[in-house]
Amino acid sequence: MICVQLNKVYSLEKSEEILVNFINRCRKPLQIECNQSMEIEQGAGQLCLTDYWQDKDGIDWKIKGSTNGKIISLLYVRNITDTTVTSHDAFLNGFRFSPVQ
Repeated sequence: MICVQLNKVYSLEKSEEILVNFINRCRKPLQIECNQSMEIEQGAGQLCLTDYWQDKDGIDWKIKGSTNGKIISLLYVRNITDTTVTSHDAFLNGFRFSPVQ
């Protein structure tokens, strides 16, 4: 899990742009060679982005980035074939922000 506290509170529209840029920058150090699809969902004062990656070794990942306008987070499951969909979704969907004050 990676979390970054932003220097101010941004609108969800602006924080979506920041989150997408952050996720794209994380690909290189994690040796990600391709991504499958980005799905974005918004609700309850936060925005979540789900994507599927494949690294240079052919290992499949599922990632979930989230933001509430003040913090961005990136959670991932590497080698999704080693776990059940239920297991990695429980982990990825278990992260929630407190309301922004």
